[in-house]
Amino acid sequence: RREKHETTLPFGYDQKFEIFYTIPYIDQRERLGIGFGTGVALNHEVAVNTEKNKLVYYRDEANYVRKQAFSYLQFSYRKNYYNQHQLRFYFNYDVFDDSLMIINPGYSSNKDQYLRYFSLYYSFKSDHRDSKPYPLKGYYFDVALAKIGLGLIPDNDLDVFYILSTFRKFWKLNRKFYYAFGLNTKFSMPGEQPYFLTWGFGYGRDFVRSFELYVVDGQNFGLFKNNFKYALISPKVINLNFIPTEKFSKVHFALYMNAFADVGFVHNAYRDPELNNFLENELLVGYGIGFDFVTYYDIVIRLELSANNKWEKGIFIHFQAPI
Repeated sequence: RREKHETTLPFGYDQKFEIFYTIPYIDQRERLGIGFGTGVALNHEVAVNTEKNKLVYYRDEANYVRKQAFSYLQFSYRKNYYNQHQLRFYFNYDVFDDSLMIINPGYSSNKDQYLRYFSLYYSFKSDHRDSKPYPLKGYYFDVALAKIGLGLIPDNDLDVFYILSTFRKFWKLNRKFYYAFGLNTKFSMPGEQPYFLTWGFGYGRDFVRSFELYVVDGQNFGLFKNNFKYALISPKVINLNFIPTEKFSKVHFALYMNAFADVGFVHNAYRDPELNNFLENELLVGYGIGFDFVTYYDIVIRLELSANNKWEKGIFIHFQAPI
């Protein structure tokens, strides 16, 4: 029935306990789905600020400096194979050590150590790519809207709204050449937000290549990525006959050489000059060449030599598609 259950139980220094259950279809037409989840996270160490575009961490070996608990209820609607809507209703309870507010008074909302709040998330995805791990043709679009803090709990002033959007387009120009571009955007309000809810570049897939070693915090950003590639080894498939299951016996691989150029900008309305975050409110440009190796079970390995408009260069390794 394609129902999915996940349990996460990492023990040790930082701990997390999560349970998720998703039912893809609850109606006869197989369009409506439902899911729920709950979890707790306990951290001895968290990023408390950003200085010189590097995360500054605070650690307490004896105590948990951040405790999080959450629960959510999810509804999904999938009219056809390509498009999906999702709505999530969250409840969060966060507890912060007072040391975090001493180091960074803007870490939490109004310096509150205890935050209880409801949130509402909506997302839409339209996926027309020939492959999710490493697409060569087609396009992908998504948009997400979130309202964090719904005003349902008295004495809670947390109020953040944001919109995230992604568009990616992939072309096969001929038998060996390919081109792709991606556009990622974020808009949020109000201008001044708690540090733990503020992010820009350097998290997930949102970064200008050649700036991998930095984070750039802000309320809004735009990121444009370009990639032009040539297939040194076109996709090939070999069969490992000694493996009886076809799912594991077919091995595919390909090798691409690519050239790329990225442009991005992060807007921070409350930039603190004393922190010397020199990449905020600056146009960032990165470019370079690289090799992408795609193989068994959708493994992607990228090796890139890149430089940027801050006169920096480096060699970077990634494990997912560039766009």
